[in-house]
Amino acid sequence: MLEEKKESPLGKQVLIRDKVRDYLNNAIVTGELEPETRIVETKLAKELGVSQAPVREALCDLESRGLVVSIPYQGTYVRKITPKDMRDVYTVRIGLEKLALEEIKPNSITDSRINQLRIILDNMIKAGSMNDFDNYIKYDYDFHFNIIKCSDNQFLIRLWEQSHMLDWIRSGTKLLGKSNLEELASRHSKIYEALASKNLEVTYNAMKEHLDELLVVIYEKNTESKENS
Repeated sequence: MLEEKKESPLGKQVLIRDKVRDYLNNAIVTGELEPETRIVETKLAKELGVSQAPVREALCDLESRGLVVSIPYQGTYVRKITPKDMRDVYTVRIGLEKLALEEIKPNSITDSRINQLRIILDNMIKAGSMNDFDNYIKYDYDFHFNIIKCSDNQFLIRLWEQSHMLDWIRSGTKLLGKSNLEELASRHSKIYEALASKNLEVTYNAMKEHLDELLVVIYEKNTESKENS
């Protein structure tokens, strides 16, 4: 049951809504709530020990994120993420990363930033070798976010954060099926080496090649699963 905090100057209802939203968001992206599962407001409110209002508001937030879909006279369902969704996400993502690279100045690529990126890459490869999905996703996100931060463009950094890219990276990796996480992690080495050498054009090409390859596999895997079902 979610605890209701003391009244906030912003309103208790807002805090409860955020808790419900975060709870549902986590349940959806981790697969606890499977695609096409119907979410019944009254049932969920009772399970969490809250009123229906914050549940309804939380579902509206999640619909704006593309995680649920509300069908008139039918209800709200966990949205099934498709290869087309990931293509749309990757189109925006590579656009943001390209913009970040265009904003990066040579003196912004400091030794400390490169060393931090190397540590993240090593941890990603290690998580991949152990088939540690959750930590692989975390380090994959951190790797790309640290490149975005090299731009020193605060609006771009906030835009990346507000796009909920961590959830989309998780969804895209799930659509890859039983892929070799260590191999996926190792593909980031080309991106790292290009950035470390301050060759931003090669860095962009390596990023785009990486995302294009992922998209091809996503379409192939999901075409196979449809044919075998």
